[in-house]
Amino acid sequence: MKKIASICLLSLLNFFAACGGDDPDTTPPTIANDAITLSENTGTTIRVSWKKAADETSPTANLKYLVVLSKSNNINTVEKAEKNTILPDLVYRTNVTSQVIDVEAGEEYRASVIVQDEAGNKTLYEVVFFTIPV
Repeated sequence: MKKIASICLLSLLNFFAACGGDDPDTTPPTIANDAITLSENTGTTIRVSWKKAADETSPTANLKYLVVLSKSNNINTVEKAEKNTILPDLVYRTNVTSQVIDVEAGEEYRASVIVQDEAGNKTLYEVVFFTIPV
C-alpha cells in the first residue's frame, strides 16, 4: 500500500510540475515611439526626454529607465550601451521620462535610453546624435 501511495504521490507531483507554474517573462518591453527628444537646458546641460515604454507583464509604472551617453559610436546595443556610457550613474529609475545631463560645448554625442522590465528584460531606444555648439 505504501508503494502505491508513493507512486501516486510521485505521479501527482510530476503532473503539477509539467502543467503548473507560469513561464518566465523573457519578452523585453516594447517602445511604440522610440524617438528621443533633446532640448537645451543650459549651455552645458541637455535634457533627454522620451515616451514611456509598455510591457506585457510589468505595469508601466514599474518599468525602469537608464539614460546612456557616449562620444563614440559604441552604444548601439543594450550591452554596449551599459558598458560604454560615459555617465557615471548606472542606476535604473522608475517613472521618469526625462533627465538632465552635463555636456561639453563643441563635442559630438550619442544618447539613448534603456528600458528594463521587472524580469530584467531590456530594450534600447533609438540612438540620437547631437553636437553641443561652442
